[in-house]
Amino acid sequence: MQSLKQKFSFGFVALFTTIILLGNASADAVVKKVVLPKIQFTTAPTTEYTVGDRIKFNINALPYGGRVEYRVVLWEDAKKSYRDLWDAGNGHPTRYYTNWHPYGNETFTLGWPIFEPGDYRITVYVKRLGVPNNQAGLKGMNCDNYVESVAFKVKPKTSTLSLDKEGTTYGSKDVASLENFKGEVSITANNVTFSNANIDGNITITGDEASLNNVIVNGNIIVNPGTEGITNLENVSAKEIKVLSGSYESIHLKGVKADTLTTDSVDGVKVIAEVGTQIGQTIINTDADIEAAGGSFGEVQVSNKNDDDKYLGLIGNFDKSVIVKSFATIYAEEGAVVPKVEISADEEETEVALSGKFNEVLVKKDVYLTIAPDSTVAKLLAEASAVIYLDENSAIDKLDSSVIVYTFGEGKVIDYTGVVIEGTSDIKVPTAETVLGTIDPKAELGYIGDGTYEAPVLNMKFQKEDGTPLTATSGDLYVYDGVDTIKMAYPGGDAYTILVNEDGTLALAGGSYELYFPCNDKWYVLKFTTTQIGQKGELSSELISINGKTYEN
Repeated sequence: MQSLKQKFSFGFVALFTTIILLGNASADAVVKKVVLPKIQFTTAPTTEYTVGDRIKFNINALPYGGRVEYRVVLWEDAKKSYRDLWDAGNGHPTRYYTNWHPYGNETFTLGWPIFEPGDYRITVYVKRLGVPNNQAGLKGMNCDNYVESVAFKVKPKTSTLSLDKEGTTYGSKDVASLENFKGEVSITANNVTFSNANIDGNITITGDEASLNNVIVNGNIIVNPGTEGITNLENVSAKEIKVLSGSYESIHLKGVKADTLTTDSVDGVKVIAEVGTQIGQTIINTDADIEAAGGSFGEVQVSNKNDDDKYLGLIGNFDKSVIVKSFATIYAEEGAVVPKVEISADEEETEVALSGKFNEVLVKKDVYLTIAPDSTVAKLLAEASAVIYLDENSAIDKLDSSVIVYTFGEGKVIDYTGVVIEGTSDIKVPTAETVLGTIDPKAELGYIGDGTYEAPVLNMKFQKEDGTPLTATSGDLYVYDGVDTIKMAYPGGDAYTILVNEDGTLALAGGSYELYFPCNDKWYVLKFTTTQIGQKGELSSELISINGKTYEN
């Protein structure tokens, strides 16, 4: 599947050089400060272990470079109890282990096996070697500093049952009487059927042509039959279904209930949700096709896991939104019903391509959006900046924006509200319905610069007629002369600035202009008039009036 990345590049360089000379410092002003160890995990305990596992972690006590003493306490939250793991060996809770004196700035490794299930935390205390407990940095705590791990769970050790006989049927023969299985279950043979069962744990499927029928899984189902494998789940429930591999049209779900379905197949996979299937949320971590053939995938999220572009094919009738959080191509097969696609990737310069027919697209984060050939979007709502390439025979029927949207290409935007800029210069201004009214500015001549360089600007602070200030919600604005975009205006706090010439005159020819201003999802328009001065072609003018009122600087 072809990568989307055709990067746009923007450059902005700012250089500031500052030389500070300090002299005549008095030696009397120098105060010696005690450096205390600031303990941290360099490798922390994880959130889950099994009985018998070794809880291992690394610590140091930067910036202190001298020798230190550590104490480690294991807290069991459910029993509200604790015990020392690393102390003087005599059980006294305020004593540190004194036979090992590591340096604070060196990584120190500790670890213990744990043999009882439960919910735990670990606290590690540090103290400078030789400092009495009552003279340590944290008074009353007998330490200079401490760090606490996240809470972690220790699960009971479970046995694994392997279903390894090819062509065999396992489980109860009676639909009404489920056979109970404790621990983990693994299907490793081909053509295995597993029916009428209750599993107190996870089940992993690596055999081809495996079928689960009438099975309750009180854990997760890991589907991994290989790149040519097939798995069938019918009347099955689980917390999560993880699809790690499978051939095209390989994973069939019928009457399946699960909180989450995730795809993590390196080679791509197709999952089919048939009648009765109800998935709470589907997370697409790798390329996948998903078909809603009578069942529901819930909210579908194209995750930002991994840095690769992702492909998602949509087939059938979907009842929830598709949330796109990464570079992606979203393909809606002919006849597919997709209620909404929401683009909300945090990564800068995210690129998304849409191919097919889409009812609604919501842009919540900045994006470079491609509408593929012969594709349509019935309605596009832009709450963040969008640069949209409309390929051959593509169209957006209605585009509503609260920011400036840039469009180019051979396709077309049929109807719009807000500011839409086509190509590089042609601007479509807000419609009468979206312009709330005119604004009264306070304009003054000012300067911007770093002290060595200054450029004159016209500062315009916008306010309503009652004096209430208006602040732009987002985006740059454009000064418009009725035909073309002439100058950008830049937001800065509660003001906008328009660059002017060195002599203080506006860098515009004489004429009438409009400036469009977004605030709280509404558009305001400011109209001003200039008269040309100087030689023709210099684009120099002086401000005459604003909203029909004579301007006086």
